[in-house]
Amino acid sequence: MRNVSFLVVDDCPTVRKIMHKALRHKLGAEKIFDACDGKDAINVLATEQIDIIISDWEMPKMNGEELLLKLRKTPKYQDIPFIMMTTHGERSFVLRAIQNGANHYLTKPFSSEKLGEAIRKSWHGSDRRECTRHACLPMHKLTLTSGQVTLAAEALNISQTGILIRLPYNDNIRLFSEFNLSITFEDVELLDVEFKSLTGRIVRINEAESYGSHELVCETGLNFDFEKTSEETSGQLKSLLEYLSTFGQEMIASAS
Repeated sequence: MRNVSFLVVDDCPTVRKIMHKALRHKLGAEKIFDACDGKDAINVLATEQIDIIISDWEMPKMNGEELLLKLRKTPKYQDIPFIMMTTHGERSFVLRAIQNGANHYLTKPFSSEKLGEAIRKSWHGSDRRECTRHACLPMHKLTLTSGQVTLAAEALNISQTGILIRLPYNDNIRLFSEFNLSITFEDVELLDVEFKSLTGRIVRINEAESYGSHELVCETGLNFDFEKTSEETSGQLKSLLEYLSTFGQEMIASAS
């Protein structure tokens, strides 16, 4: 998650330091901002583009719950994934945080693995809310390339931010590894699109049904990295999504 920006909100400098270390070394994060309480967090949000907030519950001036409530009532910030941290593990506290709009809840102390899981779930949940995912892609050939590794795959759905693919399991498919995607569509007269270098980073791996085969299959989610993708390819992705949106509406109309 090198290009994802985090805001860590906690009144304890030691906790913030530990969070920095976990985010950098376990998740590859490079954009990490700090705040010592809710009011400080709001000041950071006013000047920085933040993708995920990880906040302690108990803090002076403005605690985590007050920060969460304020953000969920502010249109500009209401969709930012919010992970609540606290020493309170009671069910009532968890329910309270979720009801107030938290995407995930972590009870201190927690492992870096638990932190990574909470971040991935919160991030994917935000993606699903913000981006339309198009399935039923036309016939296509898709390959993933990383160094000397080339893998054939099938696209299950695609959005402005990422793609979900299915492919035989391979040891090179690891979380946060980076691949170049090449997609060629077949027999689509109106769709003059061929992706030759769309960069994506793996953010999710799930075991999938093998459809009668004994081969181990996985469904893998990749987030696109547009800093490493050409303007031409970005434009092709936009054209593809527009085509799929129109194609989907036509399919619905013909079936009704």
